[in-house]
Amino acid sequence: MASASTNKRKALSLTERMDVVKRLDSNEIQASIAKSYGVHHSSISRIMKQKEQIFEDWQNNTNLDRKRKRTGKAEDVEEALLRWFSQARSRQLPVSGPLLMEKANSLAEGLGLTDFKTTVGWLERWKERNNIKFKKQHGEKQDADDWGAERWVTEVLPDIIKDYEPQDIFNADETGLYWRAIPDGTLSFKNADAAGSKVPKERVTLLLACNMHGSENLEPLTIGKSKNPRCFKNVKKLPVPYEANKNAWMTGDIWKEWLKKTDRQM
Repeated sequence: MASASTNKRKALSLTERMDVVKRLDSNEIQASIAKSYGVHHSSISRIMKQKEQIFEDWQNNTNLDRKRKRTGKAEDVEEALLRWFSQARSRQLPVSGPLLMEKANSLAEGLGLTDFKTTVGWLERWKERNNIKFKKQHGEKQDADDWGAERWVTEVLPDIIKDYEPQDIFNADETGLYWRAIPDGTLSFKNADAAGSKVPKERVTLLLACNMHGSENLEPLTIGKSKNPRCFKNVKKLPVPYEANKNAWMTGDIWKEWLKKTDRQM
């Protein structure tokens, strides 16, 4: 009578199955390959029949250590999302979790899957199935906690805004405006050297805000270095709110006052 361990079926990982395919292509006999992996020769025969699918999984950089191919909710969406993700990364475009969720919903709609809705859990399982991990991009140093921000957007924020209408949810962000900067390209004579000059660093900070619905934009807050710039002489009313500090940066005090003013207006 065969023991339980003898009857137990052994599953090969994707890496091992790819190695089997290569050995079969080298005309090695199935019995020899089966013996080296400790599996029945019928397992090798099945791998031969699945050769094209195994090669496709390998090229798509899926999880090489997985034993069996697992399919998740709405397999067509998963495959379409993986193709889109591969194309985006081949162009070195940054891709975040919220962006993947939005794209998955869009792809599902295009495929006619009206009952499909992405969740954080679904996305995490999709990433695990396809061996996708969050990494810092090489290049300029990033000071922001991208991973923490992404998880806050997908896990904390939805619960905060669930009882509000899109027209009542506002988002604000700041950006620098180099108001004296000139274009970094120019028309030039063919044989002339298009030499540049030192880039002016004079800037102001803008705080921009609008609602999720896209129907309302708040007045941009402008932050400069001087409290009373010379160009403001004889100007009785500015078209936008203006604040100042020595670095033309957003500060905690300026932010608090802007929030209080916006709250009073609402």
